[in-house]
Amino acid sequence: MGVFNPSGNPLAPTLTVCGNPRTLRDWDDGIDVGLDRLISGEMTLEDAGQQLAQAVLRVAGGEVTRTEAWGEGQFIVPRWTASCCYVERTRSISA
Repeated sequence: MGVFNPSGNPLAPTLTVCGNPRTLRDWDDGIDVGLDRLISGEMTLEDAGQQLAQAVLRVAGGEVTRTEAWGEGQFIVPRWTASCCYVERTRSISA
């Protein structure tokens, strides 16, 4: 079983999509698009695509996503590490 992480991006709306029926049941207020019927074979891939497209259009039209409603939002800026410096040094040497 996967672990649901209701995290969004503060710079752009994030749609949460899930196909796990247990997660959908336990976190129904945190999922924007439930695709468990696709996983179980009760929905076609085309229908799932339409459901996702409709959700995108609703959000583009101003609907608030679940993560926005929760006030969730984070992004991670990677640290500049010694290994990053090594890669850059290697690139400049081989250039």
